[in-house]
Amino acid sequence: MGLKDNLKLLYRRSVRAINQSSYKKRFLNELELFEKNELKNNNETYLNMIEAFCASGGKSNQEGADYLSRKYGRVDFSSLKDKSIFNLEKFDFTSIHESLNKNGWYILPQRLPDEMIDQLLHFAKNEPCIIRPVDGDQDWNKKLSIIDLAHLQSILYSVPEIASINNPLIQKIAGDYVFLEIAQNYLNVEPIWDVTSLWWSTNFSKKSDKNAAQWFHFDMDRIKWLKIFIYLTDVHVDNGPHTFVEGSHQDGGIPMALLAKGYKRLSDAEVSRQFKPAKLKEFTAPKGTILIEDTRGLHKGKNVTGSPRCLLQFQLSNSLFGASYAKSLIKDSSALKDIANLSPRFLSNYL
Repeated sequence: MGLKDNLKLLYRRSVRAINQSSYKKRFLNELELFEKNELKNNNETYLNMIEAFCASGGKSNQEGADYLSRKYGRVDFSSLKDKSIFNLEKFDFTSIHESLNKNGWYILPQRLPDEMIDQLLHFAKNEPCIIRPVDGDQDWNKKLSIIDLAHLQSILYSVPEIASINNPLIQKIAGDYVFLEIAQNYLNVEPIWDVTSLWWSTNFSKKSDKNAAQWFHFDMDRIKWLKIFIYLTDVHVDNGPHTFVEGSHQDGGIPMALLAKGYKRLSDAEVSRQFKPAKLKEFTAPKGTILIEDTRGLHKGKNVTGSPRCLLQFQLSNSLFGASYAKSLIKDSSALKDIANLSPRFLSNYL
């Protein structure tokens, strides 16, 4: 490499460093104002957070997470152990924490009980869903419809969040000791229940759909979080298994060549050029399987070619700073009264 090339490289690096410092400083300042109730989420602050993430390779988010840990601290959830739906003797929380830090994902040693799966499937089959548009659909009109598995109209049917968070069983699952303990260990702060979805993915389209999150992407709605995915149907290779790039959740885990493209969907070819095949984890598993994941890492849902997949997902976050969502409210939180007394912050997004 000659002198001219070296100078160009140094220039690009210096510009990147200046941008990184500028974006990060602005993001951290806006986060502090938000947590002091002096600033509300808006499109500009959200884009600033994404720009800081892309410019710093994720380091800005970790600095934000460290600030939140110092500000809020942790809660003792041990009084909720006796009410857990799981057999706690099967859980090694230290190993779970280590696996999440290293790999970005963990499958719980115990599945959701069959009777709960049946209740949730009945709910998903009978609750009016938002019918999502497919890529390129110009004539789509937003409407609600109960899914007819024999006469599909779309690639994705999503139960409205307000209906899901008011389902007593979903409330019970989201507030279970196991999820609270895992999330608090990972976030190093008491978690907030956030971004709840119950949806069907279908074989309506033969092509992978960006709108249905079937292209690789990283999430960036909040600063730090864990997503809990619960398979409510058996998921084989043709039922849209969730796919994750192991380790890509870490600072610097997503190559700058991809981050330079911004906050966008990525093709399989783009991702495959940057990661070895062994890093791409495809999760085929029986119904009731519970996958916990830091979706800051690259991930997607594979295109469904067989029978529809039904999945419950909710998020446990360290802050509500980030993307703006329409407010959904819990009308009756009596099923969550124990956790509400311990940690009002847990329900702050939905009350």
